[in-house]
Amino acid sequence: MQIYKLSELDRYEKFFLYVLKDMNADKKPVALNYDKIAELIGASRATGRKAVKNLAALGYIRIAKGGGRTANEYWLKL
Repeated sequence: MQIYKLSELDRYEKFFLYVLKDMNADKKPVALNYDKIAELIGASRATGRKAVKNLAALGYIRIAKGGGRTANEYWLKL
């Protein structure tokens, strides 16, 4: 699937998919916290959270919630 053709996603959501693909999240889960996601996509923490929530709702990623101060794990489902 070509990420740039996903017209229902904004630029931050697309960029996060590219980041996950680059981190091989389609093969193994990647542990990231919202601060790191924001840094990786060049956006605020709130924008990063929104991107993650929308991508999960659309079925592009799967999230395993971390407990307490543990980072969530993300799988790419493309």
